[in-house]
Amino acid sequence: MSDPYRLLDRVLGVALGVVGAAAAGLAAAPGTAMLPAMAAGMGVGMAAAMGGALVVAPWTGMFEVMIPGMWAGMVAGMGGAMGRAMGVDWPAMLCLGAGTGLIVALAFQRLDRRLTARPADDG
Repeated sequence: MSDPYRLLDRVLGVALGVVGAAAAGLAAAPGTAMLPAMAAGMGVGMAAAMGGALVVAPWTGMFEVMIPGMWAGMVAGMGGAMGRAMGVDWPAMLCLGAGTGLIVALAFQRLDRRLTARPADDG
């Protein structure tokens, strides 16, 4: 990890995943049906993560934060709302959001590395 921005991307991914899961957990009540909880959690988690991404995007770059933030918030929001509907406690739900954000950040860094790699010179 030679680039300090890679570490920042991972930290932001974790933070946006936690924000998405927490917001979706607040939107769903225990005992809610799974399908409405998942749909509401997806929208609320994505909106919360985008709000957080807009705060830090001027310093880190819009593409590097908005695209992974949308995915992290959406997936963590669905998981957070469904976990809340099943009665999962808050620390486990926030850890789910953090793990989701980290996995999404790592996946987008790997994709970026593959897309910007230079082809081998065989000549």
